[in-house]
Amino acid sequence: MVTDTLIGALLTSLVFSTVVLGIFKWYPEGFVNEVSEGREPTPRTVRSAVSFVLVIASILGGMIATTWWVASEHDVGFGGRFLVAWSVIVIGNVVDLVVLDIVIYTWISPSFMEVPGYPPMHDYRYHAVGAVKGSTIIGLPAALLVAAVTTGA
Repeated sequence: MVTDTLIGALLTSLVFSTVVLGIFKWYPEGFVNEVSEGREPTPRTVRSAVSFVLVIASILGGMIATTWWVASEHDVGFGGRFLVAWSVIVIGNVVDLVVLDIVIYTWISPSFMEVPGYPPMHDYRYHAVGAVKGSTIIGLPAALLVAAVTTGA
């Protein structure tokens, strides 16, 4: 069960990371809120709405797919499904923090990840706080929802 969860979480992280990097290439202005450390909102555009949907779909899709996969292979109830779904988002947040935020964005700093008019942000704390918020404030309710959906509740 742990191996299946880990595989699903890493695949979800791969899809999520690909989506985020693609959005950076296609619509770097969509990260204004991130690079301004929450001081400026992301502009409300069709691109921002599409970006939001793609990010949410990659995360929830991975959580649901992994939870169904694990539940089809192992006898897990609601609590087990919740833990699988939550593990996917926690592992995804760790991968996002380490690979995307620290290694790629902060250390490598590719030019396509520059948001016009904003200096690159090199504050690790902001990214770490975002990962904790993503795992708790977003992750716990999302995991409850996924557990409910995958049990038919």
